Amino acid sequence: MSPEELRTSNDRFFEEVINNRNFSIVEEFLAPDYKVIGSEPLLQGPDGFRQLAQNILSSFPDIRFKVEDFMVAGDKTIVRWSSHGTHLGTWGTIPATGKTINGKGITISRLNSEDKVVDEWIVSDDLRILFQIGALPLAVPATA
Repeated sequence: MSPEELRTSNDRFFEEVINNRNFSIVEEFLAPDYKVIGSEPLLQGPDGFRQLAQNILSSFPDIRFKVEDFMVAGDKTIVRWSSHGTHLGTWGTIPATGKTINGKGITISRLNSEDKVVDEWIVSDDLRILFQIGALPLAVPATA
């Protein structure tokens, strides 16, 4: 695919799969051997992605993602994204707060010869979210 076609496919993935919760079509975008590198436990295959999405949606059921930037570098795509939602379910060990979050992150995806994602590195600013939901206090500068 050309960079423009990859952008169109990426935008469709974010809108149809993630924002519209149509997880029945993830196989159109993810290879059978797909994995989220660095996830604990390692999330593999389209069902691993579905598990990741379910984990996020159980904590932030109204979350929406927006693609801010998109780049292609060889067999990889790079997406800078933002998210917006409400903390309405337990996130990790943190009970729902009802507070609004605004997240930011970057996802790097390695594509196979069929332009399906095989490896994905997802980095999100979870510290920012922890501050927003009040799980961490804002640092107060010490007075001298």
